[in-house]
Amino acid sequence: VIYEMVKLLDPDNDEVTVYFDRRTKLPGKIAYATSDRQGVRRRHVDEFSQWHKIQGVLTPLRTDSSINGRRWSQVFVLQISYNTGLADSFFIKPEPPK
Repeated sequence: VIYEMVKLLDPDNDEVTVYFDRRTKLPGKIAYATSDRQGVRRRHVDEFSQWHKIQGVLTPLRTDSSINGRRWSQVFVLQISYNTGLADSFFIKPEPPK
């Protein structure tokens, strides 16, 4: 797999790198770093695979996660549904208190 990467950086210099499969244009993996209370940095990588179109949405049915190069978790989606009747008001930005 050949990836194109996009690095996102926020004002606090936290960064997330998204790797897109050059052929399918789907995100193949995402990488970011965190620090614990002692200041130790950890590199997290989530890799997505087994893409299927479900209700018109391309969905990865497998996600492999690692921290500092060691497998942390592996998730398989067995069932998923989209647009399950949530009210449109759920997605409206709340007004700040006055």
